[in-house]
Amino acid sequence: MLLGLSTLRDLINLRPAVRPTCTKMLLHYCTSPDKILRSNAILIARRWISPDHTILGPIIEAHATEMLHKLSGPPPGDDEEEEEGGGAAWEEIDSIRHFELFFAITSKKHVLLRELMRFFGKLMPETASVILAQIEPLVKSMAAAAVTGGGGSGGGLADVVGAMREFPDGSDMLVRRIVDILTDGGGDVHTDVVAAVVDIVEEK
Repeated sequence: MLLGLSTLRDLINLRPAVRPTCTKMLLHYCTSPDKILRSNAILIARRWISPDHTILGPIIEAHATEMLHKLSGPPPGDDEEEEEGGGAAWEEIDSIRHFELFFAITSKKHVLLRELMRFFGKLMPETASVILAQIEPLVKSMAAAAVTGGGGSGGGLADVVGAMREFPDGSDMLVRRIVDILTDGGGDVHTDVVAAVVDIVEEK
């Protein structure tokens, strides 16, 4: 499996003629039910997020966003009637594998947290609950980036706070969850977080 993925990665990197086909295949693996395959495919895709790769980065970002947006409707079914919406709910693992790539690239391109904020209110309720439960590692890694100097394409905690300040309609629960994560642990709370919370209260 890993050999196959590394071969696929090399074909994408070194063989422009087959790059579109191989990229499509890699992105398909990024939502695979097989956790090992999915995780390793995501690791490869994440490396190409802009500005590291100006051609592949936007393609990967667009695909990750498309997968996230799928979670605003019912899960796809086995037939056309189900695909049009039979009232089925997303299973937790299916929700995770559809937003896992988006979370992975957001940890590198922090501005994408704003897209999640804008879209959160459109998610199916069961999927929103899963995101709230799974987002802690992402928020902590972004906040820590300012300390470690690994801010990716953004500014770590400043990007988290900036997204919080936007506070789009429907993102209340997500903002509250992020505040809980940033203030958990019993230590001093960063002044930027406190200021953002005050601004949110005054504006809303």
